[in-house]
Amino acid sequence: MRYAERLAFAVMLSCALVVLLLQEDAQLGIAGPRYNHSPSMPVGVYWFVPGLATRGEVVAACLPDPYAQYALAHKILEPSRHPCANGVEPIVKALAAVPGDVVDVGPQGVSVNGVLWPMSVVRRLNCHGQREAFRMQPGRHIVAPDKVFLMGLHPCSWDSRFIGDVPRSSITGPWYPIFTSN
Repeated sequence: MRYAERLAFAVMLSCALVVLLLQEDAQLGIAGPRYNHSPSMPVGVYWFVPGLATRGEVVAACLPDPYAQYALAHKILEPSRHPCANGVEPIVKALAAVPGDVVDVGPQGVSVNGVLWPMSVVRRLNCHGQREAFRMQPGRHIVAPDKVFLMGLHPCSWDSRFIGDVPRSSITGPWYPIFTSN
């Protein structure tokens, strides 16, 4: 191929990739690129692989309806063109604890199996100064056999600190970073 043809092909391929990546796709059963726009995890492009996720991996999850509707009403999450079953976009978080793990909620934040999660203080008010309706109570919690505990990497992340454990079945697989903000 000549240079002009290669350049035109590269531009078309890049445009197609950008269009693909910017489309919301909560139909998470198909491997491929995903885009995270939430600051609670590094913003950027990830590669989704269906299957089991392990502790520490980035995952997406569809929230149970009461939490999803609360998040939608309070503009924590947005409606999605390809939503979870309840019409709300999935959350993108780190899989912090799996069944049997010990989660301690205290004044310094959330610890998982004795290790303090960064920027994990459970606040009474959200980052907009509004009182949160949901919030984990201080103390020790054991993750149930059919649940997982999700955490963000931002002090304002709306995650299991507020909603508690989520069904393991809401996780469809890990997201591996390709191009992210950090």
